[in-house]
Amino acid sequence: MNNVSRLRRGAQARVRPGQRSRQGIRLRLPQHHGAQPVGSLQRVAPLVLCASLALPALACDVPDEGGNTPWRRAVAKVRYLPEIEAWADARARDSHLVKYVLSLDEPRRSEGYCWWPVAIYSEGRLWRRFLVTPDGNFVREEPAPTR
Repeated sequence: MNNVSRLRRGAQARVRPGQRSRQGIRLRLPQHHGAQPVGSLQRVAPLVLCASLALPALACDVPDEGGNTPWRRAVAKVRYLPEIEAWADARARDSHLVKYVLSLDEPRRSEGYCWWPVAIYSEGRLWRRFLVTPDGNFVREEPAPTR
């Protein structure tokens, strides 16, 4: 006589350690049958197509040099400009921290180039913002926003 036939009607089946027979055990889990509707394919397909085409166009191509070299180079191009070095040294003498922030999620396209913005902060306030190409060949100061 196996374990399943010994169970009383309505009793829970128990499998003890070392028992191999698991026949007759049913788990009462909720089951979902079929796919859930997400909308008309005619409405969703154009949106997916537009998004897949737009995302690569917004991003800058990163030079394949391995590691984080393009990002370090972009910050270094701004950091070692003579006017920036002089200003940062003066801030350091006054015990103020200078931060250089490269925003990879905000690339700009202009004049046929892709530009990464590098912002310079001191005391939590934006001092200046520069634009640098990913290959580091061009650096220019971004004009201050007009209010």
